[in-house]
Amino acid sequence: MRNTEITEIMYSEEHWKLLRSKRDKGVSILTFLSHHGLNPFIFGSVARGDVHKDSDVEIVVTNHKALSQIELLLLNNFNLEEKIIVMATPRSAPKVYFNINLEVTVAVPAVPLNKSEYEFYSFGGKIQLPEAADFRKRVPGVNKKLCLVLPTRYGHKEYSIIGRESEVARILGISIQTVIERETMLLRRRRAGRAGVFLKVYLEPYESTEKELAKLQDSNPAVRRLLRERGI
Repeated sequence: MRNTEITEIMYSEEHWKLLRSKRDKGVSILTFLSHHGLNPFIFGSVARGDVHKDSDVEIVVTNHKALSQIELLLLNNFNLEEKIIVMATPRSAPKVYFNINLEVTVAVPAVPLNKSEYEFYSFGGKIQLPEAADFRKRVPGVNKKLCLVLPTRYGHKEYSIIGRESEVARILGISIQTVIERETMLLRRRRAGRAGVFLKVYLEPYESTEKELAKLQDSNPAVRRLLRERGI
């Protein structure tokens, strides 16, 4: 059933300060990575604007070929706390999450992304430099409640995407197939009451991500099949 209810949220001064603080942290990483020839963006609520105090600052580089370069840059220039290899499902691209601290993460895929995986970032909202440097500039995207967040001058409007998939796809500039796929996945997780993943491997900052991926390829048939399908 189509839900036509639209909620308008006005941001308080405290909310704007929180958004600015988180955006500034993200922009510092964007600037650093951009200076090294990379093309990063901020993803999620820090791009959309609907942050809360526990919102992560997630930086993404979608070029899997940059994984080794980014690993070296972050290890040599930041106090990395840990690295995590994550495969959400046996068919999804493994991604490496570099946790710089409890709040800031840099994510890089280990294989080429397919169309749906690439469009996922537009689904959730992404912003790059130079726009990201102005914390009041925000982008539309869908949150974990399956609401489309549409930034306004004083905050944002939001409404459920259920029954409005075509409209959401048009606004975000992505395929309706991606919208339906993400909606189905999030509804399934909501019904299950958890957000489990197929594979999650924690590494110390000094451990080689490349070597760990090679070990997974040797020991895990699903990883081996996925890497072969993606040309790795």
